[in-house]
Amino acid sequence: MEASPVNADFGAKMKPMQIITFVFLVSLLAAVPAVGADGLVAASSVTDSRYCLGPNGGISSKLKVSFTYRNVGDVPIALPRFSRLSGYAVFRDDADLKAQKTATRISYRLRDIFRTLMVDPSKPSPLLFESIPPGGTAGRMDEVSIPLTIPGRAAPALLGSSLLIQFTLDNWPGHQHIETSRHVWEPFGILWAGRDTAPAVRLNVEKNPTATACFPRVD
Repeated sequence: MEASPVNADFGAKMKPMQIITFVFLVSLLAAVPAVGADGLVAASSVTDSRYCLGPNGGISSKLKVSFTYRNVGDVPIALPRFSRLSGYAVFRDDADLKAQKTATRISYRLRDIFRTLMVDPSKPSPLLFESIPPGGTAGRMDEVSIPLTIPGRAAPALLGSSLLIQFTLDNWPGHQHIETSRHVWEPFGILWAGRDTAPAVRLNVEKNPTATACFPRVD
């Protein structure tokens, strides 16, 4: 970060004691570590997959995805226990990933899970939030179905490909109403209630998969 030049007239009008105090305050602020969006990093891995045949004849890949959060910051982080997968992006190869040229991009509209009245405004409840210490980790699991073929089209869409998938997590769907608790909870750690996108993982798709009917997820 570049330092901003101090106005000469401003410094000239300050008394010696004021200058000393001003320098001390600037030094004190500079010594406070800044924890930004890199306080928590997320990684994903596919733990199970199966090919599903839809009622319209389309084939999809149903995935179980494991997410690992790691606190790389210097202070604890309060992470909601109900982080949910809120979308994904599919890329055909590394070049498309680098250019962010997607083959498919899906976002889910997740509704708010808890009302404001269910949140203790004075501190994060251990029933709703997990405290992750510096260097610590936390895990989450979720499921998603990724369409591989387009019904009505003879040519395969994503079959026989080695795909790259980026998953996005919403840690508190509709979280804006708890932003007022962020500063109140600072003694307990940083409130982490936004979205995280994990690095891409590779999914190898068969050219002629055997697909069966899959039951829809109910939750």
